[in-house]
Amino acid sequence: MSVLLQPQYAGRFRCIGPDCEDTCCHYWKIAIDKKTYQRYRSCPDPGFRAKLDKYVVRNRSTPTDNNYAKIKLDESGYCPFLDNERLCSIQRNWGKDYLSEICATYPRTFFRVDDAWEMAIQLSCPAAARLALLDPNPMEFEYVANPYSLSTKKYREFKSAVPDQKNKNKRYFWPIRIFVISLLQNRSYLLWQRMVILGFFMNAIENIDNPEEIPSVIEKYDNRVAGGAFQGALDEIPAQDDVQLGLLLQLFQYRFTTAVTPKFLECSKKFTEVIAPEEELKDEVVAQRFKEAFEHYYIPFMNDHEYILENYLVHQVFKSKLQLFSDYVLLVLNYAIVKLLLVGIAGYYKETFSTDHAIELIYSFSRNIEHNVQYLDEIYRMFEENELNTLPYMAILLRN
Repeated sequence: MSVLLQPQYAGRFRCIGPDCEDTCCHYWKIAIDKKTYQRYRSCPDPGFRAKLDKYVVRNRSTPTDNNYAKIKLDESGYCPFLDNERLCSIQRNWGKDYLSEICATYPRTFFRVDDAWEMAIQLSCPAAARLALLDPNPMEFEYVANPYSLSTKKYREFKSAVPDQKNKNKRYFWPIRIFVISLLQNRSYLLWQRMVILGFFMNAIENIDNPEEIPSVIEKYDNRVAGGAFQGALDEIPAQDDVQLGLLLQLFQYRFTTAVTPKFLECSKKFTEVIAPEEELKDEVVAQRFKEAFEHYYIPFMNDHEYILENYLVHQVFKSKLQLFSDYVLLVLNYAIVKLLLVGIAGYYKETFSTDHAIELIYSFSRNIEHNVQYLDEIYRMFEENELNTLPYMAILLRN
């Protein structure tokens, strides 16, 4: 039996079914793999087969084995196979073997890294988000026996030994990953400071000519981080609040380039109500509203709960296989939008702002944004075209 690398909390994850405040069977396109589609076509129950024929539709334009068909959602955006108890009638009537691959594995997501399997739990599931983010201890990882039947043909692969013109540093994937996660969990620095140091590091390894120098760069950064050598550079970064807020609001406005899930729309409306309730509101008023929410409600909460965003970043690094400066930019953009919205949500709830509200925002953000490659590509392209995908601008986005 093969082994699987996963965050320790993943072993405790269980779907809570009808007790969940949301459902993964709402609003999303549900892909059906070819093997499952063929099983549906041979369903022995004529009544249930008729329902399958009605709602399971072939993907005629760009079919693949993993995306061979899809389930048509009902008029309310729900999977038509949900029963009155918000449970899957396919699984209830025919067993887990009748589930499509994505339904059987969600929120788990798998990767093949060299000769080993890895599994992350997607934060778009509220129960998974609570497990991943609410542990005040640094996130840890473990190797376990792999209970899943997996094929490299169906999941993304990362081979560190295979040459890659785009990523010349692949050979040093593991040392880079270990350094990055240990840096993000170094609580002798504030989180924004860790992220800026990470930018220094990613910029350094991006610009070296010889990848063989990477181990010495990592050693140098380890020593400088441990010795506090970055403190002077961090102190010199100016807090350009007006520029930061302008960039953040641009990112926020891009959220409507694609469909918005109901819960994320609700969170966005709370943010707008607090920070910019009127379209004609002057920039200085928006800035003042943001400053008040940040100082009076966000900062007091984060003084005790910064580990939530630390865990979020470590999760993202583990899941995304961060290697390039462009990967770092996307990490910063995701983090910056989450932080922006959390400030607005904190201002909405004021003294009652809690971990429940933070989890609601992060899981709904993940559900709406992180599952949408088009959105991430668009905001990165926006920054690239305006020459904002640089270390100085990333520092502006990060600086408290």
